[in-house]
Amino acid sequence: SFGAALLRPKLADVLNEIAERSIELFTRSGPNGCFMLTTAVPEASGDPEIMSAVRAAMDERDQTRASRFRQAIRAGELSEDADPEALAMIVASHHYDLSGRARAGYSVDELRALARRRNEIVRLFGGDGKADSGPS
Repeated sequence: SFGAALLRPKLADVLNEIAERSIELFTRSGPNGCFMLTTAVPEASGDPEIMSAVRAAMDERDQTRASRFRQAIRAGELSEDADPEALAMIVASHHYDLSGRARAGYSVDELRALARRRNEIVRLFGGDGKADSGPS
């Protein structure tokens, strides 16, 4: 699960495992992408209950990611000046991007290359250079 990935001790390992799990999930049985993004989000605007559930899931994931970035800041993996909410937004946006690209037929290798670029963005915005290059 993604929750287990967040428990890894090093931020680089967290980012790599989240990317690998996303890529595997999005490509497991064809180019499906993320279930929530491809199924629930398109229906959300026409159904208040679905909209509420999607928003709650997105908000919870944002908070969880930001919390993990705060942990990395405390551990010295990122600069004390790093913005955990902005970094969480980068990871969320990347998840959505991977989903769309997987659905559009991008290969696992292409998706992994994007994950490596995401890690570089986190490293640059996180300020300490300890997020590694990404999944192999």
